[in-house]
Amino acid sequence: MSLRPHLALLVAEQCSDLQTLMRLMQTCREMHHLLSEHERSIVKEIISQRHSSLVSTPSGSILTSFNQERLVTEPTGFEYIQEIDMRKRRITALFDTSSLLRQTLEKDRSYMSLPHDHMDKLIAGLKRAVMIADRLADTVADTMTTSKQNPSLHGSPDQTNFIIRQSHRSQIAYITGSLSPLDLAYLGTLTDVAAIAYTTVHPYGDGDPSPWPRITAFKEALLRQGSMVLWSWMGPRGAVAGSNGSNNDIVINAGTGAGTGTGSGPTVGVANSTSGDGTAVASSSTSTSTPNGSGAPPRRSPDENSAAFQKRLAAYVEDVINAVLDEIEQYETGRGASSADEFDDESLILPGLYRTVHEAFARKTGWAFERAAKEMELMVLWDIRN
Repeated sequence: MSLRPHLALLVAEQCSDLQTLMRLMQTCREMHHLLSEHERSIVKEIISQRHSSLVSTPSGSILTSFNQERLVTEPTGFEYIQEIDMRKRRITALFDTSSLLRQTLEKDRSYMSLPHDHMDKLIAGLKRAVMIADRLADTVADTMTTSKQNPSLHGSPDQTNFIIRQSHRSQIAYITGSLSPLDLAYLGTLTDVAAIAYTTVHPYGDGDPSPWPRITAFKEALLRQGSMVLWSWMGPRGAVAGSNGSNNDIVINAGTGAGTGTGSGPTVGVANSTSGDGTAVASSSTSTSTPNGSGAPPRRSPDENSAAFQKRLAAYVEDVINAVLDEIEQYETGRGASSADEFDDESLILPGLYRTVHEAFARKTGWAFERAAKEMELMVLWDIRN
């Protein structure tokens, strides 16, 4: 190896993406050993350079978003960087000039006449909103990391219930406590624009019994599951390669999706662990994992860019939306918690994140809840013009 070790580590920390870092590792055996040995510190430095504290969970743990298994990965291995890089590539592709979201914006009466510099600023704000939605989804990973510290919960129904309700409470707390009115305005605008695009690719006829509740459920799913929801329906096929690997032992599977606040939430199990046999994990929950410090990137599924893969991902999101629809119906029949004082009552359904975003915006700006959506749009327009 021609570089001194400390210089090689500095170079590794400046790699623009995981692919570049892997190429550096493959230059020689000594380099591979050095970077593998210092994997944790390299990842820590890269995260500090690229990952905003606003969109980082307290533990730093995140959910993978390559497929519906949504594994937990902690900020200690290269697979973490691969997930972050994949999200950024997806978000860029979602707002490309030929993308459905971009076309939806350019046809919207509120934004169609914007000059290029204003449109660029709008898209930058919406990209940040997608990152915030991913942060909301990652709250589940943070809760799962916390739950691992209690071995008595592993593989039990109590673990599932704890993760579901605690995640949802934490998501609500993040929305109401950490996001500014402008953050909330962009988040509300994102859900509205994405919902319009969703109806374009998933049209409903007169015979559909619940088109409007389903649209609300789509918005809720976006806030709970993040960019993966947008990618499943609006991502260009073959645009981005991803990973389905993880080095962790807890798996979430799609029933209702993460953090629904109901008793029928995601299946949670312990796989490849001595503390449980994984019986709570659905049969589809298999993972090809790479241990920390191995120096090898997570393996890829051979059909990751195929139409069949995209169809499976979209079907997963529809399952999430259908589950949220059931939740909305139960909430509206009087089974919902109407205030924070009732959040600990496990017989009650917690408020949805979409409603929480609008309530938080109304409370922080002084506008009536009924005007929140319109005032969000006006605040975003004011921001991009100033």
